[in-house]
Amino acid sequence: DDNKLIDGVVGEKLIYRRRGEPDKPLGLFQRKPKRLVFVVDVSASMNRYNAQDGRLDRMGQTVAMVLEALQGRDHKFEYAIVGHSGSSASIPFVDFGRPPRSITEKGRIVQNIRGAAGTQAAG
Repeated sequence: DDNKLIDGVVGEKLIYRRRGEPDKPLGLFQRKPKRLVFVVDVSASMNRYNAQDGRLDRMGQTVAMVLEALQGRDHKFEYAIVGHSGSSASIPFVDFGRPPRSITEKGRIVQNIRGAAGTQAAG
């Protein structure tokens, strides 16, 4: 049918849809939370060059923003935050299933990240 060809060319999605076939909603029913791992750079260079370009400050702000964005979404996301530097492969800051609940805990995590960057060896 010429009309179906024209509809297909202009991007109509429902031209080949069968009647009585409902659309399946995508992403509405998530059985298990998605597991995310955020890896942050806590090498000595982050602390060393922070005065020049503010890289450690920006990373701290980004971690705070991620913590705020994931607050109250425990049913959808389970996450961990780990640090990586030249002297150690993994420094845990937030463990899976134990997200920070208060603003004090979130601030402590950002401070721990800043502190880890100040104590690491150059890598």
